[in-house]
Amino acid sequence: MIPLRFGPSSVLIVACVAGCSLGAPRTPSIEAWDAVSCTAPRIEPDEQALWERAGKALETAREKKIVFTNESLETYLLGILARLTPVLPEDGPEFRIFVMEDVADNAYALPDGTILVSLPLLVTFDNEAQLAFVFSHEILHVTRRHSLLAARYRASSDSLVERMRFSRRREAEADRGAVALMEKAGYDVREAAPALKHVFREDHDKEDFNLDWSSHDDPASRLADLERLLRRTANPGGRIEREAFERGMDACRLRAAEIELEADRIAAAAALVDLHLERLPDSGRAYALRARITAEQDSGNRLSERVGEDLHRAAELGPNDPDALRALGLFLRDTGELDRSREMLRRYLDARPGAFDRRLIERYVGDEAD
Repeated sequence: MIPLRFGPSSVLIVACVAGCSLGAPRTPSIEAWDAVSCTAPRIEPDEQALWERAGKALETAREKKIVFTNESLETYLLGILARLTPVLPEDGPEFRIFVMEDVADNAYALPDGTILVSLPLLVTFDNEAQLAFVFSHEILHVTRRHSLLAARYRASSDSLVERMRFSRRREAEADRGAVALMEKAGYDVREAAPALKHVFREDHDKEDFNLDWSSHDDPASRLADLERLLRRTANPGGRIEREAFERGMDACRLRAAEIELEADRIAAAAALVDLHLERLPDSGRAYALRARITAEQDSGNRLSERVGEDLHRAAELGPNDPDALRALGLFLRDTGELDRSREMLRRYLDARPGAFDRRLIERYVGDEAD
């Protein structure tokens, strides 16, 4: 969902290539998977190759262990997809959803029906209706076979500018279709605009935006087009499902906060942890993460009273949590409470027999084995 950007030298090369084109080729004619026709569409040979590449890409992501797995979250997300997905022919794509541990705010669809969404983007929405818009947008890319269209268009055009314009038309089509899918599933389509704002939250500086070289319209124009469409929608009311969404996010909110913290988006990480503690006040892991965030906001906070309180609370709620015990033990050591530090660090070693730092911690507690 993030626009492409090019430096000055790239623009020069592209301009030379674009100048060789005598005009934009016609959009290839391909029947959509959800088209109403006498003959059900079938997968094309070049489309099969795209599906195979998609399968390999997902396999690589799994091997790199960047797919977030949680059964309750998967059940919740698949339920949303089921409400949105149109009936497709037997040979059509099968929709699946995977959450990626990726710092970029992104959602995209593979041609075989696999939808990928980054964890930080997933938890930034306010309700289920907003998430439904993003899923619907990606569903439209699949059912209208946009990957196949793009591949065939690229084969007929030497102009990167025309390819980018072609891609922007497909994005606009997906936005329009997404609103229709939302409405059919009973969601409040007015949540589509806030959803798009969330997608663009980390977008680039608009002064650097050059429409000719982008596969997406600039955020302001795309949002304006969407809002004009929503004003014409006959029935803007419908389901929002805020609480159902937050329950679904309970399973992944803290991991998203960790990713935000790793990306140095400290304010976003803190907001997620605070929300999690509002909903689940007995989460020891959340207290430990809040202590870490407080320390990273300012080095002067590392040994502060607030950090200590959160670490004590984390260890109290998770008496066998090795991470909480280790963090509290090291904090106590740095603040001079050596006896209590040794106690916590011994419990840490008991809770994690294969600790990566066992030899160091054993020296701290004075129990280093011969």
